[in-house]
Amino acid sequence: MLTKARRESGHYWDNVSQEWGPTVGDDLWREHCDGLHETLLNGWVTPGAGRLLKTDLFDESLAKGVLPQLSQVGNHLFGIDLSYRTVLRATAHHELRNSCSCDVRRLPFAADSFDLVISNSTLDHFESRAEIDQSLREIERVLAPGGELVLTLDNLSNPVIKLRHKLPFEWLERLSIVPYFVGETLNVDEAKAMLRSAGFEILDVSTLMHFPRVISIFVSRYVGKSRFRGVMLRMLDAFERLGRWRTRFVTAHYFAIRARKERTDLKSTGHGQHAESLAPR
Repeated sequence: MLTKARRESGHYWDNVSQEWGPTVGDDLWREHCDGLHETLLNGWVTPGAGRLLKTDLFDESLAKGVLPQLSQVGNHLFGIDLSYRTVLRATAHHELRNSCSCDVRRLPFAADSFDLVISNSTLDHFESRAEIDQSLREIERVLAPGGELVLTLDNLSNPVIKLRHKLPFEWLERLSIVPYFVGETLNVDEAKAMLRSAGFEILDVSTLMHFPRVISIFVSRYVGKSRFRGVMLRMLDAFERLGRWRTRFVTAHYFAIRARKERTDLKSTGHGQHAESLAPR
């Protein structure tokens, strides 16, 4: 049985990264995901964002991810991941200048170091809500006053996610329902409450991926680069219209929240004043 310590270790995620290297044919699904995140960030992030932190590099180690987009909106981009192998692959793939292997629950940066943090489906791989809360408080610490967080998590209001959440990981893995460890998560109201408790103001909420994720991954592996690829991508994108419905939190695989760190010290809001060293403490 995979223990908690092993699940949350860099060694475990190094092995996942190795297995998900050139052997997994899900590039169509990843192209769809990248498009969803690109649209989300286009609406929420404006050029001149300053210093940016992305809290994992798994997507960027396998496909485009959002690093190319983020490099256009910020002056300094820093990427981290618990897996050293993932960091190396993503850094080489995107020629990322600033990256390191570290734990989002214990970030090795000085307070007020970043103006924007992008955390897309990073914090839903822990076993406890306390660890999600710990990570959010660490992110709040390294954000400058007035800095923003874009957070996405598995949506516990989705009945499929709720059912998956109740089943042991070993069962899910054996049945090939999940390819790697997925952990605790929240519904959108719980996430907003946790963010407020950590010192954030909620600015906006959205949803992503309304076509069932398991089915989309399965189909994408068979469609691949065939002549049906374009048709599949258009169908996946069409399902995102469900995000306009009142039932969006039932159908979405992920919810997204844009939050701002409360300005507790107005004297610290200038970019030249708050940005301490990015070097590890």
